[in-house]
Amino acid sequence: MRGLPHLQGEGIWGNQEGIVDRGFERKDIMSKKDRMDGLLKKAATALENGVDPFNHEFLVENEVTADECFTLSEKMAIIIKGFLGADRDDQIMLLSVGAVYDEGPDMVKVFRSSLKVNQATKRLKAMR
Repeated sequence: MRGLPHLQGEGIWGNQEGIVDRGFERKDIMSKKDRMDGLLKKAATALENGVDPFNHEFLVENEVTADECFTLSEKMAIIIKGFLGADRDDQIMLLSVGAVYDEGPDMVKVFRSSLKVNQATKRLKAMR
């Protein structure tokens, strides 16, 4: 039977034979990067709402495959490590951009520009 296995009671990772047959290729719908960006956004929203993006309900609702689950967790770990490895000014930039992200790309651009100007001004004052 073709279709979405998790809707047929076969489990999100495949049927009894271990074969996932969704009846379509994801690449036909969107690129892998677009798909992962979308999953990262949904995972961030889930975390903001106190929901575990790796729980069964989230994975089924978003049709996350085992490979995508692994990649999602790997990317989230890289993002966290990148934040922790960044200097203070970059961390402030990342936190600030994250805080206004839902306001849209124009707001993010304006906010990032103003932060850069503010940081440059601080550096100039420190050089005096």
